[in-house]
Amino acid sequence: MSSTPQLSARMKAPFSDNRYILEGTCLAFYQNETGISNEAELKKHILSVAAKTYDEYAYPYITAFAFTQMRIIDMPMYQKVLELGRTRADALFLDLACGFGNILRKVVADGWPVENAIASDLNAGLWSYGHELFKSTAESFPAALILGDVFDPAFIAPRAPFIDTDPGLDSNLTPVDPRSLTSLTPLQGRLSAIHTSLFFHLFTEAEQLIIAQRLASLLAPTPGAVIFGEHTGKPEAGLYTHLMCASGSMFCHSPASWTALWDGEVFEHGTVRVDCGLGEMYNDWGHHHGFSRLWWCVTRL
Repeated sequence: MSSTPQLSARMKAPFSDNRYILEGTCLAFYQNETGISNEAELKKHILSVAAKTYDEYAYPYITAFAFTQMRIIDMPMYQKVLELGRTRADALFLDLACGFGNILRKVVADGWPVENAIASDLNAGLWSYGHELFKSTAESFPAALILGDVFDPAFIAPRAPFIDTDPGLDSNLTPVDPRSLTSLTPLQGRLSAIHTSLFFHLFTEAEQLIIAQRLASLLAPTPGAVIFGEHTGKPEAGLYTHLMCASGSMFCHSPASWTALWDGEVFEHGTVRVDCGLGEMYNDWGHHHGFSRLWWCVTRL
């Protein structure tokens, strides 16, 4: 089972820049990261890299330019997440399904130590294109890159979430250099913050539970440790017909079903707080959607 499901051939459309928007905080971020201050030159550079990437990978979020919109900064929990990086020694941040690495770069730009920042994806090529996009190298942006499939037990070993009295957890939490790792399993019970967006909704309801369980195993058993992100959702959980998926439909959680999944199914009931809500409608793929942006944060108590 691949952590990047096949996209429907019906979704493969010619690359277009008609949904390119870059302004405000997002514009300033890209100008600072790339060193290109001229807006016309910056747009030309971004379009060039995006077109090459889309030709190879054809993911809808590329031609939708979702990677230029830093929606993470509008999430209610974002400042609290950054506080973890400032106040907890050796706190580790993971961005799962990182793509170009734009979110991880924003987190680092906002203060999270780059040596404690981890990117993970199935495709090394997307990360390489990210270096081209941001005009960086592994030396100038030395975040760890750990490649693998979230469903592969050799990449994240199946297990229950750690608790603070678990004998399998090193009580001293000896620091681990993520750049030396080839899987996420050695990081189980060690991560202070995990982010993943535009990812869960690519999978079936059963597969979404597996992903949640794998991420829960990585989270540190300390109050305040968080897993957060966003994906598509609905007021009432259920299937929605969607051209993006090869099966022709996707399973969308509601705030109520998403809360129940984490608080009671993934984690023991009452050991986490789940904050989530539905935001603006998506229209990233150029047709009407019957679902909304589901933002969420799971915090250990």
